[in-house]
Amino acid sequence: MAYLPRDAAATLAEVEWPLEDGAATPVAVAIRLPASAQRTRPDRPDRIGDIAVLRLAGADVLARARRGTGLVSVGLYFPGVTVRETEHNAGISRLLTRSALRGAGGLDADQLAVAAESLGGSIAAMVGTETLGWAMSARAEAAGEALALLRTVAAEPTLAPDAVGIERSLQADDAARARDDMFQYPLQRVLGQAFPGDGYGLPSLGE
Repeated sequence: MAYLPRDAAATLAEVEWPLEDGAATPVAVAIRLPASAQRTRPDRPDRIGDIAVLRLAGADVLARARRGTGLVSVGLYFPGVTVRETEHNAGISRLLTRSALRGAGGLDADQLAVAAESLGGSIAAMVGTETLGWAMSARAEAAGEALALLRTVAAEPTLAPDAVGIERSLQADDAARARDDMFQYPLQRVLGQAFPGDGYGLPSLGE
């Protein structure tokens, strides 16, 4: 797998792959997308397998049907945020997503939780290597309200200093305990060596 710049025009890239002796050899990596993924049709969704993709100004909407559950899972994700972290602020993306759940749109943490529960679910903060966001499951007929609630969390977080302070303290405790994880901690150390100073090699909890 290779990550290429978003504006790379070529479909075949020469990637420098480091060898054990420090030398490098070019590896040809073919990047192919389904024809439907290369088009932009704002009037109706494209299809990629069983996923419908509607490209809007500033956002892509992806939907996949899962019949018979009576529930809908909705998520709002923002790419390119966590990869901008540095060694000095590693973990700030996680701090943001968690702190936003402590108050948004004039609601406090308890009111946000009650609002989510009234729709049939709860809001979860999601932080990945390349994205951050929030997701929840709700009754199918409440999908619009669930999306509106996620939008409130994303666009109108209160980020009160005392609430952020509580989350920062909890996250610092989690970061300290991470060293006891005999799977995740060694993996994080390997990533840190492979991508020094880069967002891919930084711990999501910070140090």
